[in-house]
Amino acid sequence: MKLIAGLGNPEPRFNGTPHNVGFAAIDVLCQRLGVSKTKHKKGAEVIFAEYEGAELILAKPLTYMNLSGLSIRKLVKKYKIALNDIVVLVDDISVKPGQVKLKEQGSAGSHNGLKNIAAELNSLDFKRLRIGVGEPAPGQDLSDYVLGKLPAGIKAQVEEGICLAADLALKQV
Repeated sequence: MKLIAGLGNPEPRFNGTPHNVGFAAIDVLCQRLGVSKTKHKKGAEVIFAEYEGAELILAKPLTYMNLSGLSIRKLVKKYKIALNDIVVLVDDISVKPGQVKLKEQGSAGSHNGLKNIAAELNSLDFKRLRIGVGEPAPGQDLSDYVLGKLPAGIKAQVEEGICLAADLALKQV
């Protein structure tokens, strides 16, 4: 069993924000895999799928970004998922809009969602696909940026990055 978790915030007002690109990537994966039936399990919206013989759990933690690890830990425990079988799709302001970087393990950086996952799993040994969302404007508060709508000038690039991240996530299984 493999877990692909996209991070975000569950309220509709957060759709289209930099912080919700992980949720958007899960939506793209569902479209590509032809699955849509969701269940609510362990504090997450969960979709079961299969890809090239691998059983997948596609998850959107409903615990809000900064507590994403709570539901991920519960899913890992319930389905006995190995740490190296976890891929987390997450926004990253230090990656150029539309680009995606795979990180196999290592620090969570300053991302509170990744920090919480690392704390709940007591490990940094999970894969992350960091989706570039651009940086705040000079003087703009970081939380205002990641919780606000994507700037029009980079929206198309970020949407391409979301699709690229979905493709790369499947290559990790």
